[in-house]
Amino acid sequence: MTISPWLTFEKLKELDSSISALPNLEGVAVNTTIIPADASTGSVALGSAGATGTRTVAIGDLAFATESRGIAIGNQAFVEASFGVAIGEDAAVNTTSGSGIAIGSNSAADATNAVQIGQGTNSVATSLQFRSVPIANGTGLIIPGPFADDTAAAGGGVGIGNPYYTAAGDMKVRLT
Repeated sequence: MTISPWLTFEKLKELDSSISALPNLEGVAVNTTIIPADASTGSVALGSAGATGTRTVAIGDLAFATESRGIAIGNQAFVEASFGVAIGEDAAVNTTSGSGIAIGSNSAADATNAVQIGQGTNSVATSLQFRSVPIANGTGLIIPGPFADDTAAAGGGVGIGNPYYTAAGDMKVRLT
Protein backbone atom coordinates (compact mmCIF):
# COMPACT_ATOMS: atom_id res chain seq x y z
CA MET A 1 0.00 0.00 0.00
CA THR A 2 1.35 3.46 -0.93
CA ILE A 3 0.28 6.52 1.01
CA SER A 4 0.30 9.89 -0.71
CA PRO A 5 2.38 12.64 0.90
CA TRP A 6 -0.81 14.73 0.70
CA LEU A 7 -2.72 12.52 3.09
CA THR A 8 -5.88 14.19 4.35
CA PHE A 9 -7.87 13.32 7.43
CA GLU A 10 -10.71 12.05 5.22
CA LYS A 11 -8.33 9.79 3.29
CA LEU A 12 -6.88 8.52 6.56
CA LYS A 13 -10.37 7.55 7.72
CA GLU A 14 -10.85 5.62 4.47
CA LEU A 15 -7.59 3.78 5.09
CA ASP A 16 -8.42 3.08 8.73
CA SER A 17 -9.08 -0.61 8.22
CA SER A 18 -5.69 -1.07 6.53
CA ILE A 19 -3.85 1.04 9.07
CA SER A 20 -5.34 -0.72 12.08
CA ALA A 21 -3.59 -3.91 10.93
CA LEU A 22 -0.19 -2.19 11.29
CA PRO A 23 1.73 -2.34 14.59
CA ASN A 24 1.00 0.50 17.00
CA LEU A 25 4.15 2.59 16.42
CA GLU A 26 4.23 6.08 17.83
CA GLY A 27 7.66 7.31 16.73
CA VAL A 28 9.06 8.38 13.38
CA ALA A 29 12.64 8.16 12.12
CA VAL A 30 13.45 9.44 8.63
CA ASN A 31 16.92 9.35 7.06
CA THR A 32 18.54 9.14 10.46
CA THR A 33 21.91 7.44 10.62
CA ILE A 34 22.77 8.11 14.24
CA ILE A 35 20.06 7.06 16.72
CA PRO A 36 16.58 6.32 15.45
CA ALA A 37 13.60 7.59 17.36
CA ASP A 38 12.31 5.06 19.86
CA ALA A 39 9.05 3.98 18.25
CA SER A 40 7.39 3.47 21.63
CA THR A 41 7.91 7.01 22.90
CA GLY A 42 6.22 9.22 20.31
CA SER A 43 9.54 10.74 19.25
CA VAL A 44 10.54 12.11 15.84
CA ALA A 45 14.04 12.17 14.31
CA LEU A 46 14.70 13.65 10.86
CA GLY A 47 18.15 13.70 9.28
CA SER A 48 21.25 12.45 11.08
CA ALA A 49 19.51 13.06 14.37
CA GLY A 50 18.66 11.33 17.63
CA ALA A 51 15.33 11.72 19.42
CA THR A 52 15.79 9.36 22.34
CA GLY A 53 13.66 10.90 25.08
CA THR A 54 9.91 10.46 25.47
CA ARG A 55 8.00 12.59 22.95
CA THR A 56 11.11 14.39 21.70
CA VAL A 57 11.85 15.96 18.33
CA ALA A 58 15.29 16.17 16.70
CA ILE A 59 15.65 17.65 13.22
CA GLY A 60 18.97 18.28 11.49
CA ASP A 61 22.48 17.02 11.08
CA LEU A 62 23.65 15.66 14.46
CA ALA A 63 20.67 17.17 16.31
CA PHE A 64 19.83 15.37 19.57
CA ALA A 65 16.95 15.54 22.04
CA THR A 66 17.68 13.10 24.85
CA GLU A 67 15.20 14.00 27.60
CA SER A 68 11.41 14.05 27.88
CA ARG A 69 9.61 16.44 25.51
CA GLY A 70 12.79 18.15 24.30
CA ILE A 71 12.99 19.80 20.87
CA ALA A 72 16.29 20.21 18.98
CA ILE A 73 16.18 21.81 15.53
CA GLY A 74 19.32 22.69 13.59
CA ASN A 75 22.81 21.49 12.80
CA GLN A 76 24.24 20.04 16.04
CA ALA A 77 21.38 21.43 18.14
CA PHE A 78 21.31 19.55 21.46
CA VAL A 79 18.73 19.26 24.25
CA GLU A 80 19.60 17.20 27.31
CA ALA A 81 16.98 18.58 29.73
CA SER A 82 13.26 17.86 29.94
CA PHE A 83 11.01 20.35 28.14
CA GLY A 84 14.03 22.15 26.65
CA VAL A 85 14.02 23.81 23.22
CA ALA A 86 17.15 24.47 21.14
CA ILE A 87 16.78 26.07 17.71
CA GLY A 88 19.82 26.97 15.61
CA GLU A 89 23.26 25.70 14.75
CA ASP A 90 25.07 24.51 17.89
CA ALA A 91 22.18 25.68 20.09
CA ALA A 92 22.11 23.77 23.41
CA VAL A 93 19.95 23.26 26.46
CA ASN A 94 22.15 21.61 29.08
CA THR A 95 21.26 19.05 31.76
CA THR A 96 20.72 21.70 34.45
CA SER A 97 18.29 23.62 32.24
CA GLY A 98 14.86 22.03 32.63
CA SER A 99 12.46 24.04 30.44
CA GLY A 100 15.39 26.09 29.11
CA ILE A 101 15.25 27.72 25.68
CA ALA A 102 18.18 28.52 23.39
CA ILE A 103 17.50 30.27 20.08
CA GLY A 104 20.21 31.18 17.60
CA SER A 105 23.62 30.01 16.51
CA ASN A 106 25.91 29.08 19.43
CA SER A 107 23.26 29.88 22.03
CA ALA A 108 22.96 27.95 25.29
CA ALA A 109 20.56 27.78 28.23
CA ASP A 110 22.45 26.53 31.28
CA ALA A 111 19.96 27.01 34.15
CA THR A 112 16.35 26.06 34.89
CA ASN A 113 13.91 28.17 32.83
CA ALA A 114 16.77 30.21 31.36
CA VAL A 115 16.14 31.74 27.93
CA GLN A 116 19.06 32.68 25.68
CA ILE A 117 18.47 34.49 22.39
CA GLY A 118 21.47 34.86 20.12
CA GLN A 119 25.06 33.78 20.63
CA GLY A 120 25.96 33.39 24.30
CA THR A 121 25.13 31.40 27.42
CA ASN A 122 22.45 32.21 29.98
CA SER A 123 23.34 30.61 33.33
CA VAL A 124 20.78 32.52 35.43
CA ALA A 125 17.63 30.59 36.35
CA THR A 126 14.30 32.05 35.25
CA SER A 127 15.81 34.85 33.20
CA LEU A 128 15.99 36.14 29.65
CA GLN A 129 19.22 37.16 27.97
CA PHE A 130 19.93 38.55 24.48
CA ARG A 131 23.52 37.74 23.51
CA SER A 132 25.46 38.81 26.63
CA VAL A 133 22.89 41.35 27.85
CA PRO A 134 20.47 40.34 30.64
CA ILE A 135 16.99 41.54 29.70
CA ALA A 136 14.67 40.23 32.42
CA ASN A 137 14.83 38.25 35.62
CA GLY A 138 12.27 35.97 37.24
CA THR A 139 10.03 38.82 38.32
CA GLY A 140 9.82 40.17 34.79
CA LEU A 141 11.92 43.28 35.40
CA ILE A 142 13.59 44.84 32.41
CA ILE A 143 17.23 45.24 33.35
CA PRO A 144 18.76 48.55 32.16
CA GLY A 145 22.42 49.06 31.34
CA PRO A 146 25.25 48.90 30.79
CA PHE A 147 26.48 51.24 33.52
CA ALA A 148 29.96 51.54 35.05
CA ASP A 149 28.73 51.91 38.66
CA ASP A 150 25.88 53.12 40.94
CA THR A 151 26.52 56.77 40.06
CA ALA A 152 26.25 56.09 36.33
CA ALA A 153 23.14 53.94 36.92
CA ALA A 154 21.54 56.79 38.92
CA GLY A 155 22.31 59.18 36.05
CA GLY A 156 20.61 56.69 33.72
CA GLY A 157 17.41 56.74 35.76
CA VAL A 158 17.87 53.51 37.76
CA GLY A 159 16.21 53.92 41.15
CA ILE A 160 17.77 52.80 44.47
CA GLY A 161 17.20 49.09 44.99
CA ASN A 162 16.67 48.44 41.28
CA PRO A 163 18.90 46.23 39.15
CA TYR A 164 21.19 47.24 36.29
CA TYR A 165 23.97 45.52 34.41
CA THR A 166 27.58 46.46 33.72
CA ALA A 167 29.48 46.45 30.43
CA ALA A 168 30.93 43.08 31.51
CA GLY A 169 27.38 41.69 31.72
CA ASP A 170 27.30 41.49 35.55
CA MET A 171 23.99 42.20 37.23
CA LYS A 172 24.11 44.72 40.09
CA VAL A 173 21.61 46.45 42.36
CA ARG A 174 21.83 50.23 42.78
CA LEU A 175 22.60 50.97 46.42
CA THR A 176 23.38 54.72 46.45
